[in-house]
Amino acid sequence: MRVDRPAHAPVAVPRSPAWTTAAVERKPAGSRLKRQLWGLAALFALGTGWWAIGRPVRYPAGMLVGEAPRQDPAVDRQPWTLKDGSRVVPLARYDIKARLLHRERYRFDAMADISPVDFGVGWYRMSDQSVIDGYAFSNSTRFLTCVHPDGDQAGMDAGSIANMHMLPANDRVRERMLSFRAGEIFHARGYLVSVERPGMNPWTSSLSRDDTGMGACEIMWVEEIRPVKPPQTR
Repeated sequence: MRVDRPAHAPVAVPRSPAWTTAAVERKPAGSRLKRQLWGLAALFALGTGWWAIGRPVRYPAGMLVGEAPRQDPAVDRQPWTLKDGSRVVPLARYDIKARLLHRERYRFDAMADISPVDFGVGWYRMSDQSVIDGYAFSNSTRFLTCVHPDGDQAGMDAGSIANMHMLPANDRVRERMLSFRAGEIFHARGYLVSVERPGMNPWTSSLSRDDTGMGACEIMWVEEIRPVKPPQTR
């Protein structure tokens, strides 16, 4: 139905936004400053938290690990194959309690998919805070380096320190392994192994605690790992 509008009827004309005066709420400058300060405080707290997580754990002076790793023949385990086709050959059963001197995460090298981290570890004298404080530990291309500021290596016991390529047996072990901080004590069980991959030379573990240089690292298939509380020291 059509409705005719009388000629004299008023017509509502929409007002342009330019004709409308809107009330704009202005927040005081102090409010903006407060938000900025809160943001800076949050960033500082986050950075401090990450620094605290990453810094080494310290203990009073004294030997914290008074036993050497235990190595036994691997008579109870046959070689096995990983999902990527790598063949893992057990060389010896291995049971180690040690202090973590340095941890290095690997993501991009040829073995990073099965060995995401290296542990530089020590026992006997090399678990004593007063001894290890004299050295700077670093890891590059799967080698552990221990440097004394004065070049004096006399206090280091080379038979009580090792670099370990850690191969987690499952996701749970991997998660635990990656949670450890330098300075902590851990206990791990598994096997020293040789890893065979197509197109690559075998990656074979050392079976001695006294060797150094190329081929001296332990390659450990880790089936169990847990933190250990330090003993009372004097």
